[in-house]
Amino acid sequence: MKIPVTLTPKMNNITGITLGSLTAIKPAYKTDPKRAVTWEWECVCGGTTYEEYAVLKRVNKSFDNPAVPSCGCAKKQACIDTHQTHGKTGHPLLKKYYRIFHRCYSSYTVGYEYYGGKGVTMCQEWLDDPEAFIAWGLANGYKPGLHIDKDVLCKQQNISPAIYSPTTCQFLTPSEHSVITNAMRYTK
Repeated sequence: MKIPVTLTPKMNNITGITLGSLTAIKPAYKTDPKRAVTWEWECVCGGTTYEEYAVLKRVNKSFDNPAVPSCGCAKKQACIDTHQTHGKTGHPLLKKYYRIFHRCYSSYTVGYEYYGGKGVTMCQEWLDDPEAFIAWGLANGYKPGLHIDKDVLCKQQNISPAIYSPTTCQFLTPSEHSVITNAMRYTK
């Protein structure tokens, strides 16, 4: 139940006070005669929200984000920023990236014992930025159907265990990849 409230001389007038992205506009209502006043707050985005001053003050102190509290727009923006896509979703190289990542770092992935289980890793540049992997692939001859190989260049550079990186990877046709991997198996 909302009990209408008007500003009285006894009330703490917080009109114009700003907390985060919100500015107090006017007292709105009480949900119980013994509870604090719920205020109408205007957000910098133009939205409106209703909350008690003490609640918003606690929220304001709890977050490092100067935009908090807000009408919800700061949370929505943070979510967008956190989950911002790179426009490469569904790109074949992004799929290759995640297959490599899981083989190296996810023990439940089929084939992990031959990759991560043997110490094979991915360079920090690619771990931090899948787009860097995609850019490298496009600049280094990627075409659909090609396989990515790390073994030949790692062996030439005496890198063991192998690492997926711009200096140790190359693209090979399936037949080239098969010949090389079979030859490497029999020369160990």
